[in-house]
Amino acid sequence: MDFSPSCKDKKKTIDQSVLLCCKLFISESRNRAALDAIELTARLNPETIIVSKFEDQAYNRARYTLV
Repeated sequence: MDFSPSCKDKKKTIDQSVLLCCKLFISESRNRAALDAIELTARLNPETIIVSKFEDQAYNRARYTLV
């Protein structure tokens, strides 16, 4: 990134986006209502995508990767 004064004075001519990734770990995956609520909430935001969902039945845990 260029932080020189000439760069700061220029107007932004293109839209700038930020990509964020969130890994959400749930330690009690037997609560299906909670998992469904998480998925529904993530889908309500058009800019959020559930990239992956991992469920470990043996340890009752789940992991979501949201972008």
